[in-house]
Amino acid sequence: MNAVSEQILDAGWLLCFDEFQVIDIADAMILRRLLESLFNSGAVIVASSNRSPEELYKNGLQRDLFLPCIGYIKKHCEVYSFHPESPDYRLIGARPDGSSALSVVWYKPLNPETKTLFEQSFTRLAGGRKIEPSVLKSGARCIQVPRAAGGIAWFDFKDLCDTPKGAADYIAIAASFHTIFVANIPQMTSSHNEMARRFITLIDVLYEQKVKLIASASVDPKDLYLPSLEDADVVEPSASSANKNQKEGAFYAEKDEEFAFARTVSRLSHMQSLDYLSAPWTSPGKDFICYLERTRLQEGDVQRIWDRYNVDADSRLSRSELKLMMEDLTEIKCGHRNVPQEVLDDMFNKVDANRDGVIVWTEFCNYIMQYGLEILHA
Repeated sequence: MNAVSEQILDAGWLLCFDEFQVIDIADAMILRRLLESLFNSGAVIVASSNRSPEELYKNGLQRDLFLPCIGYIKKHCEVYSFHPESPDYRLIGARPDGSSALSVVWYKPLNPETKTLFEQSFTRLAGGRKIEPSVLKSGARCIQVPRAAGGIAWFDFKDLCDTPKGAADYIAIAASFHTIFVANIPQMTSSHNEMARRFITLIDVLYEQKVKLIASASVDPKDLYLPSLEDADVVEPSASSANKNQKEGAFYAEKDEEFAFARTVSRLSHMQSLDYLSAPWTSPGKDFICYLERTRLQEGDVQRIWDRYNVDADSRLSRSELKLMMEDLTEIKCGHRNVPQEVLDDMFNKVDANRDGVIVWTEFCNYIMQYGLEILHA
């Protein structure tokens, strides 16, 4: 371990960690030895965490073996605590009149009425764009998108969180769509830990990319994950996990998923506020093209490409906008951005079907649907 710490210190003596956490026995044992070696070698560590040092690896297997590491942290680091009563600033940016934006993007409970309203919201937001299935590529995997309309996509909760998906899949979705509809989010208990973990990861990715989330769910965000309940229990929507610390009279130990889900609830609340909803999507640049299933492009895929490169959002694609697209595609395919003027001119004339010197949406869509994207790189 000394050799590892020496390699780390060769790159710098100051190490910074965001959201420092320990979740399994292997990490705990490695981290204990590594931190001991780093501290003894003079490293300076700055970290943020949702847990105090005393709560790291809480309820973990053979936690007593990790306790010396907590001692090292407390000995070598000054701990600054943000008190629980401090405000969660993600919850403050609501509407100007102080009301919540909840009713705009969170539909509950799951019943025929909210289903109709939810469907209408998707149709209204899609506008006149064609709604159809789409496919994204994530490495060697394909992600089925049940409904897509330009930069808007619809998923059922089980499609996203009850199938084998990970952060890379959610990143592909967040890079491809600025607004995600997620239908039928159930209340989860201890038997749904895998789904809960995926949902936590999904919300983290959407939140970081400023993707807008519109959801239908059985309950409010704070009641979505209550692992201390049996699946057969009846849950009042107003119930809080804070009041469910006993399970049939036995001591209930908080799980890592439950602790992590508290942050998810906070993020879900912020994602319903006006400042989040009005914040611009973190555009993926050209990266979203890498996630397109180019052998099966749909009109909605082409619409997203048009929206990305029609920078001034008018009804036509200029020569400079087409050049930017060709440069991005060339960089993805060939590793450089050189698009000769004669290649650009030739491509512009091919896409401009009626030769009027302007590329409009129908010309662009027809050309890409017929020939695909590969033909556009230099």
